[in-house]
Amino acid sequence: MQDKMRLLGEAGLMYFRGGIEKRVAGEHYEGTIRTTGKYQMLVDFGGQRFDAELETTYGKANLTFLISEPARNRSMRNASMN
Repeated sequence: MQDKMRLLGEAGLMYFRGGIEKRVAGEHYEGTIRTTGKYQMLVDFGGQRFDAELETTYGKANLTFLISEPARNRSMRNASMN
């Protein structure tokens, strides 16, 4: 659980600071997080997309996840309803 929170925390810092790539390491992984800064939607959930390429104790892992932007999600959802 700590590794997961550390990875998400690093992505959050990238989001707030405008980073595009960062090397990361935890107890059970190491690798790179990248973002192009683009906003993506998944049904009603939207945010900036991040991709992580990791070497883990279980092998290679490729992750894609969003950092949510609740205010922007609401305005986009409201705009699509009008």
